[in-house]
Amino acid sequence: MVDANGKLISLEARQCRAELQRLAARLSGYEQQYHITSDEFYRRFRAGELGDDMDLVEWSIFWDMRQMVAQRLNGLARQAV
Repeated sequence: MVDANGKLISLEARQCRAELQRLAARLSGYEQQYHITSDEFYRRFRAGELGDDMDLVEWSIFWDMRQMVAQRLNGLARQAV
């Protein structure tokens, strides 16, 4: 039997995975539009090589969100062990 804490961790992990899928779709749209991976984009954006157009700022925000959700999911995985 799974305890209440385990159920909460499982629920939050499912929510994180769903959010990662939504964010991946958003990032993919930018990658197709600009013909560059999000990893490469973010490196170049942070280095100041790409400017500060609103699309690029939004892309960087979605990338940051993706990183935070992925870190949260990793933390949940460690808690579940």
